[in-house]
Amino acid sequence: MQIKWLGGAEEVGRSCVYVKENNFKCIIDCGVKLSSDDMYPDLSDINFSELDAIIVSHGHLDHCGYVPFFFAHGYNGPVYATHPTRRISKVIQEDFAYIQKEETGWAPYWRDDVRNTKKHTVALDYNEKIEIGKNIFLTFYNAGHILGSAQVLLETPAQSLLYSGDINTSKSRVMRVADTNIITDTLILESTYGKNNDVHEPIEDNEKRLIEIINETIEHGGKVVIPVFAIGRAQNILMSLKRACEAGDLHCPIFLDGMLTQINQIYDDYPEWMNDEMYDLFKKGNPFESPFFTNVHQRKKVLNLTEPAVIVTTAGMMSGGPVLSYFKKWAAESSNTFALVGYQVEGTLGRMLVDGQRRVVVDDKEVDVNAKIASINFSAHADSNGLVSHAKNLKKMPKNIFLNHGEPESVRELAEALGESAVVAKLNTTYTIKEARTGFEPIEPTFTEEKIQLVITTPRDEIIKGYLIQMIRSTRKHMRISGYVDTALTNELIKAMRRGVKLSILFRHITRPSNKDAFQILKSHGAKISENKDMHARIVISDNRYAFISSSDLTRDSFYDHFEAGFLVKDEDKVEKVISFYEKVWQESCEL
Repeated sequence: MQIKWLGGAEEVGRSCVYVKENNFKCIIDCGVKLSSDDMYPDLSDINFSELDAIIVSHGHLDHCGYVPFFFAHGYNGPVYATHPTRRISKVIQEDFAYIQKEETGWAPYWRDDVRNTKKHTVALDYNEKIEIGKNIFLTFYNAGHILGSAQVLLETPAQSLLYSGDINTSKSRVMRVADTNIITDTLILESTYGKNNDVHEPIEDNEKRLIEIINETIEHGGKVVIPVFAIGRAQNILMSLKRACEAGDLHCPIFLDGMLTQINQIYDDYPEWMNDEMYDLFKKGNPFESPFFTNVHQRKKVLNLTEPAVIVTTAGMMSGGPVLSYFKKWAAESSNTFALVGYQVEGTLGRMLVDGQRRVVVDDKEVDVNAKIASINFSAHADSNGLVSHAKNLKKMPKNIFLNHGEPESVRELAEALGESAVVAKLNTTYTIKEARTGFEPIEPTFTEEKIQLVITTPRDEIIKGYLIQMIRSTRKHMRISGYVDTALTNELIKAMRRGVKLSILFRHITRPSNKDAFQILKSHGAKISENKDMHARIVISDNRYAFISSSDLTRDSFYDHFEAGFLVKDEDKVEKVISFYEKVWQESCEL
């Protein structure tokens, strides 16, 4: 196996790793770096037509922001990501292209390329192993960083490679901690906070300090601006502020600006991807739509406020976005505070302010900074101890560890802490990993011998989903589906069609956003699709061998949030009766 860094080596930003195993070639992550002249990964030696796959660990700009560039230049293969990352990446990529066009008159790709990227994205769940090349298997594991963030495990008959992406190993208000129940021969580990003195304070201490800073500023009649990353940091900060308001520790208007509202709505679709506390909160409603928060529709009105307030806005490193409007307006007033709550990359405005610079240039104009600059590390990354622990807590200590996604001092000190097995990755250097192991066990679908089996599931139980995936994987010629269908099973259906399986889907509705996404993706891959609003039966038929009739909507929500029941039918005569009914309804339906 050969590994080469095209970006993200001894730097934070433009993460991009090229992996080659025999004839299989893929890219893991492809992001941008806003604070540098070297903004994009070096793709000069990559033949796009020879790539078999692009894999995206999560939806932050420095990991997914450059992926549509491939589609703008002829790539037409699959992109693999988790379900939330597929949604989030589109928002981030469209926003980046728009800003680049507005600010420079040029963007590396356009909205059509972003749409094409989403159309080609195969969405996966955590712990779902799929074959993406001959004897090349991909599994995503929870990274704990942001919604849908994943560690990427590639397995071959000879060895395995785990790319950590960005990981969080400590308590968060929103996400679970990174999974360590993983076996790998080689680990690529992020190093953002790899320096020996990079130790995070407990979240409760950081929350207390933030509330103290806000209250002190409010008492002096000032305003507090909290620049955040729209995905991850924003939601953690909002939950901290909400808790303080509910406890009576905070009494002031809180405004949300930027793309926060749009991203918060995506979180509303994936409560099961968060920790148990958030899952319970989402049962009552979206906690990010709290009455304590007011979305900004007219920024000018907020900018002209005379009374104290808190504004939570993008972007987290103050490298662009609405925060610059607030900075230009309020930076000169000593009563105001800018509270920086995340990592500040070298060269960004946020880093300059944290480093003590008090005269800066914004939009070609000098700005004198008299406002207070507070730095509180609400990090969604593991600290140095967490990074070392993560490597050591995997089910087996990796033989090789490559360090990336960290500034030079961070990766160097982390390498020393990890010992001889750790290597600091160098840009455009090819590393060859020798065969490390043999054999793996691909999952094959199996069924019990009963002719009819009653299946009952409970909330957050995936029994029905497991049956459906087994049926799809075992189909040889023709699969028929009816009911509500969203993107939860899309990747399995696409794989079946690539094997030559004919797919017929009888949608009840395609107007719901998730159903519409599934419709567009599957249609573009050659599925036969009809719509019949009177078709209430949920049916899945595998060839003429199996039929599954259930109350399940065949959507993500039904796999996690409802009680469901159904019958798995294996008797040939009964299966034929189900097929006959399905075909009768199909003839009465509108083919799309």
